[in-house]
Amino acid sequence: MHSISPLPVAPLAQQGATDLAVNPVLAIAVILTILYLISCKFHPYMRCKACNKSKESNSTTFKGAFGKCRTCNGKGHSVRLGARFLGHKD
Repeated sequence: MHSISPLPVAPLAQQGATDLAVNPVLAIAVILTILYLISCKFHPYMRCKACNKSKESNSTTFKGAFGKCRTCNGKGHSVRLGARFLGHKD
């Protein structure tokens, strides 16, 4: 019968070295997230993607007919995701 040899276990010092390689990536991600949230605090709105700030929605059935945009409710902007996370309401 063949015996299976156990897998070599890395010493703790080598395991810590791999953790240090991940920390700069994690640190950069945290810094970028904080910067994004700061940006959302001071600039909570973005251009409405449906009407492109025109505040109008054109009819697909009748040429020349239009109404207020249903996506932004005729405001021309919407609240950014990060601003919603911070509790900003439109």
